[in-house]
Order: sequence, then structure tokens, then C-alpha cells
Amino acid sequence: MFQNTSCVSARTHVPMTINIKNFGPVTEGHIDLKPLTILIGPNNSGKSYVAMLVHSMLSSGRQSDAMRVHEPYRVNTYSILAKHIEEFEHLIQNNIRRAFDIPQSFTTRIFESACDAVGSRIKSQFERNFASNLEELVKNGAHSTHIEIKGSPSLDITLGTKLMIEPALPFTTKYRIETTSDHK
Repeated sequence: MFQNTSCVSARTHVPMTINIKNFGPVTEGHIDLKPLTILIGPNNSGKSYVAMLVHSMLSSGRQSDAMRVHEPYRVNTYSILAKHIEEFEHLIQNNIRRAFDIPQSFTTRIFESACDAVGSRIKSQFERNFASNLEELVKNGAHSTHIEIKGSPSLDITLGTKLMIEPALPFTTKYRIETTSDHK
């Protein structure tokens, strides 16, 4: 088991908590990620695995040109929406003269596309940073690894022979489109 010691900086940061089960040598661990997080523990307790896990999660996002900071598990929004543009345009055309709710099934498909894109980036980073296949990262004797990330966004990640990502909270949302006309 490792110990997580954090020093808080005056800089603003996005709070992130990571819970880990059966990842490499780590049976179970909890990290409150701060601007400075120090992992302390005996040899072979999993400190390097945890540090590489955090690095993999943070580097799976894109780097913001303006601020030069990493945005965890960010993906190109346009590439996700591009698959659904035609269906969205069809929804608008069929309801052009009235307000309508975007069907939950449509927003769920967009969210699932986003999870697939994020999962692909995280998988790529894990395999690159650990130089191994995903199933090799599962603790010996365990069937899968579970990583729970609480932050923005919150995700549940399961590693086995493949990587699975789910939102930590049920995904339900309602969007309404209303047409307006500008009167001058």
C-alpha cells in the first residue's frame, strides 16, 4: 500500500480523485490529486505504476495551446459530432417550425461516441506509457482492474482484455431546441 501526500498550491486546479483496484502491484489505492502529489511507500508497492497511471490519464487529453496545460481525456469534439451531424440535421428539418426535445437516444449515442473516443486515447496512452498490453496491467490473480476517477468528468474505467469506460453517474440530460425570429 502506498501513501499519498499532497501540498496545495495557490494555483487553481481541477480536483481529481482516483480509486484503484488490482492495477499492477497495487491491490487497492486512493489518491487525491493536487498540484503537488508525492507518493511515499516501500519498494515494489506500486508508486511507479500509480505515477504512470496518473501521467497516462492526464496525457491522454489534448494540450491547450492557450494555456499550455493538459486537459485530461479531452478529445476533438468535431470528430465525435461529425458521425451524428446528418441525423441531427434531419431532426431539425423535421421539426423546423416548432420547439422540440432532442431524443435521449440521440444524446446517448453522442455520449457513447465520446466514451469510445476517450477510451481509445486512454488505451493508447496506457499501452505507450507502460509498454505492454492492457491485460498485463491487471494484478496477478485478478480478472480485471478497476479505476474510478472523480473529477470533471467522472469516469469508471475497467481494464481486462480490453478497456471499458462508463460515466460514473447515470447519463441523462434533456435538450430543447426552439426556433426564434429576430424582430427589429
